[in-house]
Amino acid sequence: MLKKNYRLDFLTFVFMFGESMIYALFMGNVLGYLVYKILFPYTLAMPFSLNMWLGIILSVGAGVYEEIVFRLLLITSLYFIFTTLMKISKPVSAIISIITGTLLFAAMHYMGTLGDTFTYSNFTFRILAGIVLSTIFMFRGLGVAVYTHAIYDVLSVLKPFHI
Repeated sequence: MLKKNYRLDFLTFVFMFGESMIYALFMGNVLGYLVYKILFPYTLAMPFSLNMWLGIILSVGAGVYEEIVFRLLLITSLYFIFTTLMKISKPVSAIISIITGTLLFAAMHYMGTLGDTFTYSNFTFRILAGIVLSTIFMFRGLGVAVYTHAIYDVLSVLKPFHI
């Protein structure tokens, strides 16, 4: 049996964090500008009302939880079903998996007693962010997707208003 020697490399985490910071800033600034300034310019963003520290903790938790559920479990399962069981080509399976996972990701934000109020602007933003996060997951892996989501959420808590 071949045994691999794995070791944690601090520099790898630093680069992953930096890469994720770039993606999170893209989501917050570029996608935010596209959705809230160009597509839906009359939508007012709501201020974040929770205690800042609680918001930061919830943001990190949401980044980890949502990426595990929607990217790792859902998209990976859908991709497996489409490629292996349904014999659909890998590129088409990836696209269908990303679109399906993204729609469910966006829709779940409006469910339950703590769900957000639906607006076309925040739904559109979540669709675009879901596509970006899914693409990051497919090409860069779970760690970068989790960092990106968590960093974006923390940055949006630290701003008094979203873009």
